[in-house]
Amino acid sequence: MKQDIEGALQDYDQAIQLDPHNGNAYASRSQVRLVKYDLDGALVDAEKALKLDPAIEAGYWSRAYILYDRRAWPDAMAAFRTLAEKATAQEEWLPLRMWIIRVRMGDIELASKELSNARKQMSEQSEPLALQIASLLLGELTEEQLLQAAGNNGKRDTQFNLCDAHFYCGIVRLIREDGRGAKAHFQKCIETNCMQLYDWSSAQAELRHLVT
Repeated sequence: MKQDIEGALQDYDQAIQLDPHNGNAYASRSQVRLVKYDLDGALVDAEKALKLDPAIEAGYWSRAYILYDRRAWPDAMAAFRTLAEKATAQEEWLPLRMWIIRVRMGDIELASKELSNARKQMSEQSEPLALQIASLLLGELTEEQLLQAAGNNGKRDTQFNLCDAHFYCGIVRLIREDGRGAKAHFQKCIETNCMQLYDWSSAQAELRHLVT
């Protein structure tokens, strides 16, 4: 897997060398650098992609999650709000991160109000696990219930589900000041090897912060 990441990085380096105005290559390299926890390089690439072409949606996705992993909460909130306006798919995941950011900015009451309102607006086509995670964050579902739901086979890969579920269980543990429990969940998220998911990258960031 590590070789695949390095190979992808080399491919995008070469693409950018051949065409320095290739915004999509910058956006893709940004996502690879995020997986490698090169947050500074990832942010530079995301901003470059959007400067070259503001229509590159991947740039907005990368920028929002990079700012989250950098723990730049006000900037991350602004980036997620912009992303919510630009996103053409998977929008149901965004209010979950915005809830975390709002809580970390010190307003859990407003965070829960906003998430509750966002959940009401989610469509029938929304990913079921995102709805279940929202219920976890709002205190309506237990960790055990979420993990059981994530482990049930559905349209989505079970490992993807478990990666996301463990990440958010870890966040809930952090908010409860249970660092040991949070670390265990983040580690299980990492162990799924679902590097293409933003929750995997953020679990990596959370673990690094826990040990510092």
